[in-house]
Amino acid sequence: MKMLPRHSRATQRESVERTRRFAAFDNRNFRRYYVGQTVSSIGSWSNTLAVTWLVLELTNRSDQLGIAMALQFLPLLVLGAPAGTPRPTWS
Repeated sequence: MKMLPRHSRATQRESVERTRRFAAFDNRNFRRYYVGQTVSSIGSWSNTLAVTWLVLELTNRSDQLGIAMALQFLPLLVLGAPAGTPRPTWS
């Protein structure tokens, strides 16, 4: 058995780890899901930015901006914790 130099073994290990790290991207459905989620996330954050900017431009009041931000994230705050609580008990 031929011994490889130390730096060569490290390089091989890094390439194997890198291959395992991105192995999910070999699956076509996962790539489509990942791209779709990325586009959706960009759209959601663009919408949040546009709404807050619009409120600030129309009212020029920081309190109204705060209310708009609170109303945007209110469903997440109100429904997020109760929806996440029963999940561990179902599995």
